[in-house]
Amino acid sequence: MRLIDVNTLKLKEFISASSAPPYAILSHTWESDQEVTFQEWEQPRKQEQKRDSVVRHKTGFAKIIGACRRAKQDGLGFLWCDTNCIDKTSSAELSEAINSMFRWYRDSTVCYAYLADVKKGVEDLFAKSRWFTRGWTLQELLAPGTVMFFDGNWSALGDRKELAGMISDVTRIHIGVLKGRETIRDYSIAQRMSWAADRQTSREEDIAYCLLGIFDVNMPLLYGEGVEAFTRLQGEIIKVSADQSILAWDLQHTDTRPWTSALASSPAGFRFCGSIARSDKIQPTAYSITNLGISVSLALIKTLVGGVVFVGLNCARELCREAKHSKLPGGIQTPRTLATGPHEGRMESLGWGSCAAPSGVLFTIAAGKMTSHEPNLRQAYPLGDISILQLRCRCTSTVSHQLISSGETSIIFSVFWDRDGLPQEWLHTTFVDPKLKVSNQMASETEWDCLFDANGFTHSARCCRSTISMRSLHEKLKQMFGKPLKTYVEGEKNPIVIVENPPLQNSFGQPELIVHITFRETPRPASVEFIF
Repeated sequence: MRLIDVNTLKLKEFISASSAPPYAILSHTWESDQEVTFQEWEQPRKQEQKRDSVVRHKTGFAKIIGACRRAKQDGLGFLWCDTNCIDKTSSAELSEAINSMFRWYRDSTVCYAYLADVKKGVEDLFAKSRWFTRGWTLQELLAPGTVMFFDGNWSALGDRKELAGMISDVTRIHIGVLKGRETIRDYSIAQRMSWAADRQTSREEDIAYCLLGIFDVNMPLLYGEGVEAFTRLQGEIIKVSADQSILAWDLQHTDTRPWTSALASSPAGFRFCGSIARSDKIQPTAYSITNLGISVSLALIKTLVGGVVFVGLNCARELCREAKHSKLPGGIQTPRTLATGPHEGRMESLGWGSCAAPSGVLFTIAAGKMTSHEPNLRQAYPLGDISILQLRCRCTSTVSHQLISSGETSIIFSVFWDRDGLPQEWLHTTFVDPKLKVSNQMASETEWDCLFDANGFTHSARCCRSTISMRSLHEKLKQMFGKPLKTYVEGEKNPIVIVENPPLQNSFGQPELIVHITFRETPRPASVEFIF
């Protein structure tokens, strides 16, 4: 490990970070052709004065000098910077540095996060800083005990704990780990992956290499392997962890590449997994990667809908609700977990939706004998060919629609979301249509219209941008399908829909509306096969 002597600006080598004196460490974003390399920093200044002058005019040189001055103010004699303290012409040294980098940031006395594109006093610039979008800065944010933020003029903006709320809003990193780095291992693999979902790196392989320390694994660097680097990273994680949330990623509709693996192709697959926590209720089982794929023993539910198979993992969606408490001002948080599986409203991971954004609605689906005035299941039926389709995704000040179908019975569930993303009103309509064939294509606007065009209703659901239009839509649905449903109601075959109010909240305080649906129609034989 090399460190810069902040007094002489010379590099000094140490066997390891543990044997090094107290040091500061610099976190920044690279500018092309403006960073100072190891060779440029070490060049003989007397022999190459002209070249030395060019180096000193680089913005990267001024950045290092500014960090050295700050370190001296803080009483520190040494500084580490990734541009000039690593000889990147040596592949062996580069590999060792990348595998050790998390530890180097962790062992530093203080980390200076230099945001070159930020000006003190302008909050919008802080939130939009490029520093929050880069892959390598994730570990640089989380590993050190103390992170101090500075603007482009080296004016102090605050430390990580003081700015935790703002940083969490910008990055969707859990505020708990921002306030206490020791909690990083408490978060599931899916949650930690979600922190890197919107980050980019210059080299495709670096999106995997920059996460080595986050998951406490090591592996050799193979530049040129492309997306395979992230696959190898997941393989290394599986070797040391029984956390199956690594398999709970979402297939992004924007990814046009064919992907048949159980492993994600990038952290982007975990974008909406911030609330997927490890579940202690399920006993962890050993699993591994073999030459034939992943070897694991899991409970499976094989459906007849589009060849979809549901898999039970040892993780759950963790939600909470603000609960009033007479002795605790402000209330207390009551945690609750919902197991991931076929009842979820967000089905992109199975290719059932048209939008990569979370729906904000979670469905629990059951089937059995019950009465509307006694919402207790008296007899359970096996689930039939259940389909959950997001017809219109959630946006601000608009309405989302989802179609839940079982046999000939279907439910359209609509929610009006306000500008703050809160559900203000929701409606559901049950209808019976033996001709309705649920398919992924129904999520497109043209196919969505066919549900109405076939019944002489031309006012499309895509016009729903207010509670009034949402009510009008459901009134039309009742007019269209009211008569066939009457016999179902009289025979107590219509489904029961119960909405929990107020909504629960995910790990970032965003609302999740919980909807319980119980289909009461006697199931057709062998529509679902259970495999254990």
